[in-house]
Amino acid sequence: MTPTMLSDAQIGLIRPLVPVDETTGSSPPALAATEVKDAWQRTHDDLLRLRNLEDDWDGQGASAPNPANVDAAMAWVQRMRRWERALPPARVVPGVLGQVHLVWQHGSLYLDAEISDAQQVEWLLSLPPQPARQWKTDLAQTWLVGLVA
Repeated sequence: MTPTMLSDAQIGLIRPLVPVDETTGSSPPALAATEVKDAWQRTHDDLLRLRNLEDDWDGQGASAPNPANVDAAMAWVQRMRRWERALPPARVVPGVLGQVHLVWQHGSLYLDAEISDAQQVEWLLSLPPQPARQWKTDLAQTWLVGLVA
C-alpha cells in the first residue's frame, strides 16, 4: 500500500509501516536525526507530565487525563518512534474530558490524533482549502505520520 498524500505538505499517513525508503535505504534528509530524537523525547516527557495533572487543571473544570489514555498514547508513541521515517507530534495536549491529543502542524496542515479510549484514535485533519476530515482507526494499528520522499 502506498502512503496517503496530504497535498503538497510532504507529509503522509503510512500504513502498513514502511521503515525506510526502499530505493535509497535511508530516510529523507529533511530533519536531522538529533532533532527527531529530541522531539520524540519531548513527546515522551510531555506525556509523562500529563500524569501530574489533576481535575480542574485548567481552572474551568477540566477532567484530569485518564491514565489509561496516557498509557495507550505512550505505548503508541513508542511503537511509532521505532520507524525511521516517522515524524513526532509537534505537541501533546490534554483534553478537557480525559483525552490525550497528539498534534502535528506543518504550515497550514493540522492533524490531531485524539485518544479518548484505549482502543481507538480519532483523527482530525485540516488542510485548507479542503473541508476538514475526521475518521477513526484502531489504536492497536500503528499509523504514523511520516515524510514522503
